[in-house]
Amino acid sequence: MNKKQEYILRFVFIIYLAVLFKVILFKYPLVVILSTVKQTDFSTLKIRLLHSNIIPFKTICYYVINWSKSGISRINIIANIAAFIPLGFLLLRLLDKGNKFKKIILISLILSLLFEIIQLITGIGNFDIDDVILNVIGSMVGVIVYNLFEKVKT
Repeated sequence: MNKKQEYILRFVFIIYLAVLFKVILFKYPLVVILSTVKQTDFSTLKIRLLHSNIIPFKTICYYVINWSKSGISRINIIANIAAFIPLGFLLLRLLDKGNKFKKIILISLILSLLFEIIQLITGIGNFDIDDVILNVIGSMVGVIVYNLFEKVKT
């Protein structure tokens, strides 16, 4: 990859991250977000912690069981995976040599946990460990898609 391609790829990556932040953290109008954050205190954090899902696959299993009954189930699973597919694809191109697979898993895990923790602390969303799992799966799908494109190309 030449310097121009690298700059373009980095620019695309920054735009992707900005869109991801917008979609996940700023999905509501700014006045709603600011109002929610202003109302956040320790007592509301305790309530949000009680309503958080920290049991892996709890929400995923519920959504799979109710797949045909609820459109929200399909949307949640598909959107959480799809949102992180570009991350895997782009990181595979941007990272230096070495164990890229482990790095991509770690970066997608940290980024997803960051989003979930911000939602928990600010009250603009709910913490769900299954979102983290689905996001990491999305990154891995991005790696697979990239590798398939590379095989077709050669």
